Amino acid sequence: MPKLTIEVRDIYTKQPIPFVSVSVDGIFGRTDLQGRVVFDLPPKDYVIEVRAPFYSPRTEKLRLMVDTSITLHLIRSIF
Repeated sequence: MPKLTIEVRDIYTKQPIPFVSVSVDGIFGRTDLQGRVVFDLPPKDYVIEVRAPFYSPRTEKLRLMVDTSITLHLIRSIF
């Protein structure tokens, strides 16, 4: 099964955001201190949802066929 590595960073500071909730088609994970989370998933199309306190949520679509690493940047929420 392909590995999907997701790294979550602040869009402005480029710093990793730890302990972020990441969902890949309802499979949940949480980023580590380096802002990374790894999923082992079968090849197919996925919807990734990322939520963190004080940041706007983000949703992305991804076709996973081989080991893939992506970086998602979050924007601080003003609310």
